[in-house]
Amino acid sequence: MKNMFCGFLLSLAIAFAGCEPSGGRSESVSINGTPAIGQTLTATSEGGDFTGNFVWAYADTETAAEADRTEITDNVDGADNSTLTLTAPDLEGKYIWPKRTDSSGNTVWSVPVQVTAASAPSVKIDGTPAIGQTLTATSEGGDFTGNFVWAYADTETAAEADRTEITDNVDGDANSTLTLTDTTLEGKYIWAKRTDSSGNTVWSVSVQVTAASA
Repeated sequence: MKNMFCGFLLSLAIAFAGCEPSGGRSESVSINGTPAIGQTLTATSEGGDFTGNFVWAYADTETAAEADRTEITDNVDGADNSTLTLTAPDLEGKYIWPKRTDSSGNTVWSVPVQVTAASAPSVKIDGTPAIGQTLTATSEGGDFTGNFVWAYADTETAAEADRTEITDNVDGDANSTLTLTDTTLEGKYIWAKRTDSSGNTVWSVSVQVTAASA
């Protein structure tokens, strides 16, 4: 009798082991992007047959129950409402979730992320500052408008009024690239600047141009 009972339990265990969801995959929703004011978050779903759009929500605490999360409808875009642009300053400090429903009606939430303040506007220069090379300017942390402006001076402490604008060999999106073909720039200090939507001018840190590599 004991052996029969043990055999029954073993058969039951094998039967339950075969009931794993197809493919053995768990459903999940994830958030990609930097959760800061001014940035855009992107939601993705995987591991299931998801239907319909993503729904974004926020709450004051990361442990807020689903019923206490407030849906976000502004600045939601993208395929299946997969993107959220964090332009509302009152979202700072809040916790954000996207959710999505699968074909069985199950709702899957992401892990929450907390929204931080906008990073300070900045401009930086990438590339090797040598004759024959190309520099690329980038801006982040602000609502920038218009083109980059490149300038040079003899010293790295030169005041803004003493920096001379460079117009030759400037190219790229928003004039973001400068090719250093002008040999008279050797030894000079180079800056890039850009203006934000409030009219504030943001300068990069300067880089000194060296001779062309041998």
